[in-house]
Amino acid sequence: MVTSAKATGDGEDGARRGAPRPNSLWQVAADSVRRAIVTGELEHGARVSEASLAESLGISRAPVRDAIRVLVQEGLLLQGKWATTVVGCAPADIEQLFDLRAHLEAYAIRLATPALDPGAAGEMERAAAAMARAASAGDTGAYTGADLEFHGALVGAAGHRWLRTSWEQLAPVIAATLPLGADPGGRPRALVAAGHQDVLRYMREGDALSAEATLRRHIRGAAAHLIEQFGAAPPAAPPRAPSAGAAGGAVT
Repeated sequence: MVTSAKATGDGEDGARRGAPRPNSLWQVAADSVRRAIVTGELEHGARVSEASLAESLGISRAPVRDAIRVLVQEGLLLQGKWATTVVGCAPADIEQLFDLRAHLEAYAIRLATPALDPGAAGEMERAAAAMARAASAGDTGAYTGADLEFHGALVGAAGHRWLRTSWEQLAPVIAATLPLGADPGGRPRALVAAGHQDVLRYMREGDALSAEATLRRHIRGAAAHLIEQFGAAPPAAPPRAPSAGAAGGAVT
C-alpha cells in the first residue's frame, strides 16, 4: 500500500541523490505515489483522490494536491473532470523510458569526453566507488543513490543546460525503478559498479565510442532485468489505506 510520507526509507531517498533531494512533504508524497505506480502496486486505471492519498500517507491534502500535479506532468496520473486515475507503468513504458535515457546519456558522453571536466570526473569517480562499497555491503539505498548520482554527474559533465533539464525530468521516475532493478537476484551489483568505472575510464582516455557502448550495454541490461521483474511480479492488490496505528514505511 502507499504508506506514510513521514517515514520514507532510504531506498528512493538515496536514489534521488542525482536529482534534487526531497525537501518538502509534497516531494516525499510524490515519491511514495510514484514508487507505488512504477512497481505496479497502484494499477493502471485505479482511481486516486486527494482524500484517499492524504489518509494513506498521513499528511494533509495540500501537499498531496501538489504531488498529484507533478505526477500528472510526468504522465503517471491522468486528471479528468471527475476523477484522477493511474497511468500504469507497463514493460513497454520501461523500455521506452530506458531507451530515451540511453540516448540522452550517450549524447552527454559525446559532448563531455573531448574535454572532460576534472570536477565532473571526480564526482563520477566518487559515485562509482560508493556503488562498489554499497554493493559489497549489500546496502540497496546507498547503491541506488550512488548509481543515480553517477549518471547525474555524467549528464552534468556535458555542460548542456537543456540536456540536463531533459534528463532531470526523467530522473524521479528512473529513481523509482532503481530499488526494483537492484534486486539481488538480478545482475551482480559489483559487476554493474565496475561497468560504471569502465565508462569513466574510457571517457578519461578520450574514447567516447567505448564509453557509449559500455553505457548502452548497462542501460539495456537494467531495462531487461526490470522487465523480467515486472513479468515475475504477482498482480497488484487494489490500494487501500493502512489500518489505524499501522506503522509507516516506504513502498519499495
